[in-house]
Amino acid sequence: MEDHAHEQESRLSHVSLIKILGSLAVSAFWVCFVWGFWERELDALGLCAAVYLLLLVGLFLWLLRERGAALKENLYWIVPVGLMCLSFFLYNNPFLKPITMLFVLPELAIGFYILETIAGGRRLTWDARLISRIVLRALSALAFIPQAFHDFGRLLNQGAGMKRSTTKRVLLGLALFLVIALTIVLPLLSSADAAFAARTDRLLDWFRSLFDTTIAARVLFGLFLSTVTLAGLLAWGRALHFEETREEDLKPIDPIVTGIVLGGTLLLYLLFLVVQLEKLWVGSLPFDFAETVYLVKSGFWQLFFLSVINIAIFFLTYRRTIPAVQHVLTAFTMGSLLLLASAGHRMALYVTYYGFSYEKFCAMYVVVFCAALFVWLITRMFMKRRANILKFLTVLFMWMFAVATVLPVEQFILRANVALAQLPDSRIRLYELTMLSPDVLGTVRQFRAEGKLEEVNEVYVSGQENAPAEVREQLDHPDWQPWIDRQEERVARKAWYELTLSDLLNR
Repeated sequence: MEDHAHEQESRLSHVSLIKILGSLAVSAFWVCFVWGFWERELDALGLCAAVYLLLLVGLFLWLLRERGAALKENLYWIVPVGLMCLSFFLYNNPFLKPITMLFVLPELAIGFYILETIAGGRRLTWDARLISRIVLRALSALAFIPQAFHDFGRLLNQGAGMKRSTTKRVLLGLALFLVIALTIVLPLLSSADAAFAARTDRLLDWFRSLFDTTIAARVLFGLFLSTVTLAGLLAWGRALHFEETREEDLKPIDPIVTGIVLGGTLLLYLLFLVVQLEKLWVGSLPFDFAETVYLVKSGFWQLFFLSVINIAIFFLTYRRTIPAVQHVLTAFTMGSLLLLASAGHRMALYVTYYGFSYEKFCAMYVVVFCAALFVWLITRMFMKRRANILKFLTVLFMWMFAVATVLPVEQFILRANVALAQLPDSRIRLYELTMLSPDVLGTVRQFRAEGKLEEVNEVYVSGQENAPAEVREQLDHPDWQPWIDRQEERVARKAWYELTLSDLLNR
């Protein structure tokens, strides 16, 4: 009886079994299809990366649903997470992909996933206490790594004790079929028919590549990745208890000090807007490049960082002072919006004269994000219900970033610069767009055939204004063919599971 009870206890539940097998499956997919992307920068992160991320997110969402959560009510964060996963298949996006994979997608997906494990988590007002609890719960996955190893051991023990069940026979049959088909049948059929061989060569080459010197590294990393995945499932799927800080429990801030700080800062902003009006709303840029950089780029970032500080001040003082000071806070926020408009105007002028790049596109996008946030903050001041500022900021950022990842950013940069280069006094040099990826390969071919990539402005390259005539001629009429050849080679060397949608269109 004791042995039978111990055997029942050691057997894995249905949910535990799916968590373990799911972790192994998605990790095996990563090792087979995503492995080695670092050897070619980000070229290999195409269809394979999108499928892996969608499978991984799907595994966690399945567990969330098993716990009784309604996925429909979580679409406000599931949809942008899905868009970011899908974006890996849509474009090469060499600028946004590393940011998405390292600094945006995992942090936001894990954070919102853990939030859903809190009873009434969607209705909580976000503050530092809640964020710290979510971060601690995210880090708790490290403590569940031993449990993940233990569960893998239980799976092996359970498998070793199984009778020759139908499942075991099916798995054994599939394994034998794959070995026989890939090592005997397919090679013989391929040698008998060249057309059949051409269709199966890639599959056989992929199978042979599994048995090279990297097989041990793949297996070890696959085991590590599956262990980390299972530890995350075990740690983040637990219910998290959290008591929200009530508004009446918030420690009030001294209204006199706050009023002086807000009012004084607002007066400084207004003084800046009045005194610097001529330079602030400058309608043209100086000819000298160094002076332009100082006036526009440095001025933009100074005003932008002031906007970030203003958001922090709003968050710290909102609903924590007397009504009179809250009115000053409203005026302060409106002044912050004017400063942001100034920063956006400077960057718009800079883009008009010198063209778009990834950095300038993102800078303009950030201005739009901050403007939307400031407008929302101003409207909240006239609402009786307390605003969930930090949550709105995070959700707005998530959606705007997700939309940016699925937009054809490089197509926009290329087409906008070609159009802006036609304007009088433009300082755009079109050949600098060779920094772009194969996402614009087809458009470059088209524009080159139509003659739209010819430099239409006087050469403006720092240090080249007094260059010899033959050098200036080369700069004025650059050859795009080497760039086209390099991009075609980059696309051609990709495996089918590494392609993006833009690669398929370019092919």
